[in-house]
Amino acid sequence: MTENDLWQEWTSAEDHSRLDACVVMHFPELTRSKVQKLIERGKILLNKSKSKASHRVHAGDLVSIQIEAEPVNIGIMPEDIPLDIVYEDDELVIVNKPPGMVVHPAQGNWSGTLVNGLMHRYGENNLSTGVRVVNVYQDIRPGIVHRIDKNTSGLLVVAKNDGAQVELGKQFHDHSIHRCYQGICWGVLPEKGEWRGNIGRDPGNRQRMAIQEKGKSAITRFRRIESFKIATLFEAELETGRTHQIRVHFSHNGFPLVGDGMYLNATRPARKNKEAAMRIMCRENLEFARRLDEMANIESRQMLHAKELGFTHPLSQERVKFDSNLPPDFESVLADFRAFSVQYRS
Repeated sequence: MTENDLWQEWTSAEDHSRLDACVVMHFPELTRSKVQKLIERGKILLNKSKSKASHRVHAGDLVSIQIEAEPVNIGIMPEDIPLDIVYEDDELVIVNKPPGMVVHPAQGNWSGTLVNGLMHRYGENNLSTGVRVVNVYQDIRPGIVHRIDKNTSGLLVVAKNDGAQVELGKQFHDHSIHRCYQGICWGVLPEKGEWRGNIGRDPGNRQRMAIQEKGKSAITRFRRIESFKIATLFEAELETGRTHQIRVHFSHNGFPLVGDGMYLNATRPARKNKEAAMRIMCRENLEFARRLDEMANIESRQMLHAKELGFTHPLSQERVKFDSNLPPDFESVLADFRAFSVQYRS
């Protein structure tokens, strides 16, 4: 490694029969052939040394992958988009993302994203390059360390330089980041609990994730905050951070999120719980039932908000924590459920 190289590293939590398989599991967007080429070129190391793609990886081994350190022409158009900045310093920015905003440009969403707004506010040279792996994919995301779904609101941390991005990235990979969400789900949750279930791509719907034996391990802890007879306001803390993790775990266990058109009918328990709640609402408050059903069917907004975010600051090494208020649309649905709970007869 040279002095100017930047590397992303993680410790393998389990044994793998091959190094290339281990990397593909960690970076599902990479193909096996691309990973093998990177290993051959020394861009992927095992325990700080060059290795072969076929080399066995043991639990506790350190895997490293080189990321781009040089500035690149990212070609993203700055846009004057209002941003809710919770905190910023020379290393990072904390943004409270509204529902409906995509985090970074991609197919079908080349403008109006958080990154477009960041580029206008800070400029290309005041954000991390966002290129994570050398010559593998052109999915360039300046400043972006992690994502939340388009229709999920809440806190994200943005890196202003590559050093901060690497340090924060390590914490996400080590699962030392504190992430706490609040959401509303159908059904009455237990007072508290923990769900474990590997998450991978749904073979029946490639846009959706599902509980898969060969997926990545995922752990979600939850606590009931308030019950509305047919639904629950809950708090969920992520030990891992898989794609759609809360939405998948809650749907799989029969408690789909209100407004989540993608996962409302993804499992039989989810469908059964939601339909039972809708029958009660249609009997008690038909107007409210129609409004919620329409919101779910157009997939406009799952009731999920990334409320708390905590981590070790990449420069000071002090532990920091940020909180955010629930957005107006969430508060509106919450008020409706509270009103319904009061009038519900049995």
